[in-house]
Amino acid sequence: LILTIFIETSKKLTITNLNSVEFWNVVLFLSGLSLIILIIIILFNCVFYILKPKFATNYNTNQYSTFYFEHIANNDFSVLKEKIDGFKEENIINELTGQIFEVSKILLHKNKKLAQTMNILLWTIGALLLFIFSYQMVKI
Repeated sequence: LILTIFIETSKKLTITNLNSVEFWNVVLFLSGLSLIILIIIILFNCVFYILKPKFATNYNTNQYSTFYFEHIANNDFSVLKEKIDGFKEENIINELTGQIFEVSKILLHKNKKLAQTMNILLWTIGALLLFIFSYQMVKI
């Protein structure tokens, strides 16, 4: 929505006199530039930090978790069945604790990036309002 409003308002802009530096022209240019930069940051955060899948980082290469999808997928069914058949209550508690820890770390990182992106979104809305207002002032 923000991008659409920005593009539609930008389509109406015409550059007439580049030698004239007026206050609202500068504000219009800076708010437009800020909008472009903020939208790029939001898209980057969304794609690379929030939506991108994260994998466990706290397992050693020789560890095998019967609850971690990557370990399960990289082994045969027989290995998984053998591990589950030999489970004791203590093993299950250790495995679940490891998974809770891994998922919590991943979600904490994603949550921090989401909060940061939401703050940037508020700045983007402010820049958009300033852009629209300065566009109206330039037209007058």
